[in-house]
Amino acid sequence: MKKCKNIECNNSIEKNRIYCSLKCRNVYVNKYLRDYTKNSNGVQKKIQEKKREYEKLPKLCLNCNETISYDKKNNKFCSNSCSAIYTNKNRTTKKYTLTADGYKNIVKSNNEKRLIREERYYKAPNKCKVCNKVLVYTKRTNSTCRDKCKSQLLSRLATLNPNCGGETNYRKFQYKGIWMDSSWEVDLAKWLDVKKIKWKRRRKLILYWTDDKDNKRRYYPDFYLPELDLYLDPKNEYKLEQDKEKLKRVIKENDIKILIGNVSEIQNKINYENKNR
Repeated sequence: MKKCKNIECNNSIEKNRIYCSLKCRNVYVNKYLRDYTKNSNGVQKKIQEKKREYEKLPKLCLNCNETISYDKKNNKFCSNSCSAIYTNKNRTTKKYTLTADGYKNIVKSNNEKRLIREERYYKAPNKCKVCNKVLVYTKRTNSTCRDKCKSQLLSRLATLNPNCGGETNYRKFQYKGIWMDSSWEVDLAKWLDVKKIKWKRRRKLILYWTDDKDNKRRYYPDFYLPELDLYLDPKNEYKLEQDKEKLKRVIKENDIKILIGNVSEIQNKINYENKNR
């Protein structure tokens, strides 16, 4: 059995055939046999000839009488501004004056329409998702009635969220029915399973820390190893630099040990911790 003539194909073919398929034949012919430079040179020559012919008697702008370039030979004007000036030059427009009574009538009409919409809304109004208070018409599209309720709602949603970590606006990964924030975390979880190291990852695993403004903040560690009493937080160099101060405060205020870095760095640190147990 001989091989297909197409260099990029390794399929075997019968003796009386040259290519294994029509696709391979087209690829080989178009890529290695045909010379496209002849066609392109011919096209360029024709374009140059047409350009020289046009430059002998070029088209002029209807507004400023300037020469229109060959690239814009189908246009009537040399620019958008010339087009606007020429179009608006002889345009006749009607001007309407609004009297004081006319303005009052418009305001009155708009208020009447608003009252109708408001009356219709209060028949089945929206309610605050936290305190169940009826939302006023001007805040009908809100989820909560005030900032305090909004803060409570965000806190509740964060606690109920099955995903760990602070950010939830990007792609998620799932392993053993548990949602994770990155492929790094999945790789680390698989490695821990291979090493038979027990790990935990859940939303209720919360650590608190205080920021520069004395606000109480939450920190969700990615993994907790109960047998080693270690927390794991795989991060790239950018995120590590960004969260450096936060992690320092978390470790100090909670008196814990967190292994930080890329997957291989954390794996090496865990192996070291196991040896020194």
